[in-house]
Amino acid sequence: MKKRIILYFEDMIKFGNLGGAFKKKKDFKAKENVTKSQRKFKKLSNQ
Repeated sequence: MKKRIILYFEDMIKFGNLGGAFKKKKDFKAKENVTKSQRKFKKLSNQ
């Protein structure tokens, strides 16, 4: 997790765009949540 955060800070420095980097992080989190809930749903439907 820490490594991922460091990468975001490197992105911010590279592009000089705090908002863009944080938006990317939010999008990534949202995608992660979707896949997690899909997996849960698959497990439930398999039982």
